[in-house]
Amino acid sequence: MRRRVGITIFYPDVRFVRETFQLRGLLEREGLRRFARRHPPEWIAEMRAAHEDIIAYVEKVHDEGTYRAPVRTLEFKFHGSFIGAYDNEEISAIYARLQRKMYLLRLLNAESVSTASTVQAMREHLAIIEALEQKNADSAVDGLDRHMRGVIHRTLD
Repeated sequence: MRRRVGITIFYPDVRFVRETFQLRGLLEREGLRRFARRHPPEWIAEMRAAHEDIIAYVEKVHDEGTYRAPVRTLEFKFHGSFIGAYDNEEISAIYARLQRKMYLLRLLNAESVSTASTVQAMREHLAIIEALEQKNADSAVDGLDRHMRGVIHRTLD
């Protein structure tokens, strides 16, 4: 729904998906490189613990409706750290718009969010955290690229 325009019926096509992921990837990759240079030391331990806790929780509950909110909060904090490295309100606004588009894409495939896909995404995050701990920005970016490919696959599968 848009003010003064009304309701628009929208069905994302392949171009929409490609462009959304392409822009998200560009922003997150460069943001991750910036973040890798100066992330707070406590971030690694905090993120590792949060991801291990959420994996255990998701595997225990097996109910997307129950674990959706805490997973989303962790996702925003994790990916938001990379976007926050820009310290740029315009980039943050663009990224927020991309997140709304990602939400639309997930609505198309309710199966894209399941226990297995959520655990897989969190493990992909852990690989990025490990690379950052080793101070290997290139490996972290490679991990992010693998994660993005996984997200696309899980969303469109």
